[in-house]
Amino acid sequence: MTKNTKIKIFVTHHKPWYVFKDDVYTPIQVGKKSARVDLGFLWDDTWDNISERNHDYAELTAQYRVRKNYDLSSVDYVWFCHYRRYFSYKYIPNPILSIKTIFKEASSLRDFIVKIIAHFLGIVFFAKKDDIKDIEKNIFMKVEKLIKNDKQVYNIYVPKKSYILRWLKQLWIKNNKIWRILESSINKNNPQYKQAILKLENEYRFNIGNMFIMDVNSFKQYESWLFDILFTFEERIKEEWLFEELLKEPIVESWFRPYWYISEFLLTLWLMYNNKNLKIYKKLNVVMIL
Repeated sequence: MTKNTKIKIFVTHHKPWYVFKDDVYTPIQVGKKSARVDLGFLWDDTWDNISERNHDYAELTAQYRVRKNYDLSSVDYVWFCHYRRYFSYKYIPNPILSIKTIFKEASSLRDFIVKIIAHFLGIVFFAKKDDIKDIEKNIFMKVEKLIKNDKQVYNIYVPKKSYILRWLKQLWIKNNKIWRILESSINKNNPQYKQAILKLENEYRFNIGNMFIMDVNSFKQYESWLFDILFTFEERIKEEWLFEELLKEPIVESWFRPYWYISEFLLTLWLMYNNKNLKIYKKLNVVMIL
């Protein structure tokens, strides 16, 4: 790794917010095809795209747009984060202020408890919007420096795994019909994943948020693999008239975005299977702006 390593950071947006934008940071508006506002930067609805499916795929429409249509020939690493969720290497917000912020912004007691647990497990740290300038200085550049100066060459950087999705995964497995359709969608073109799928069913931790940093080759391989499975799964769900049943699952009933949630399991599966072939850094934290 050298200081000349070129990184492109895509930050997904769907509404007006503080925007980081320079030669490295590229904001991209998702769901542009049905949006009521033009945020004035890169859209997910140009050329080959799935922008109209943003309601079901969420930020994945940005990944699809970049994979299919963005010139990555001069880029070494592709980085995806969210306008309110960013990677952190060493920056940790003041814990007392974080608790106050979580309490103030929590939508319910359950939401407060879940966020407090995530915060103290080191899965997600929470910060105030007022801190965003400080976050820009202490997070983005440090992670970029980590990649460029690390003596170990990693193919992929991801956040620490989350335990929170354990109960969500169990809901999918209990609905045997939907889980088995997902399993068969994976096995259709990836029979070598059978053992990894069995291991995933007993896994307690997952890679959440669809946030990652990947070298370009790994990114292209992952995205092709991911969307091949998701499109197959989506087609099977619709053929068997299970979409309404899918949306009734507690995992997605409040937010929809079913294929986005499924992709979190798939990212975990892909990293699990390719762990021997790729060098993966798994210790990044995530800071969420409330």
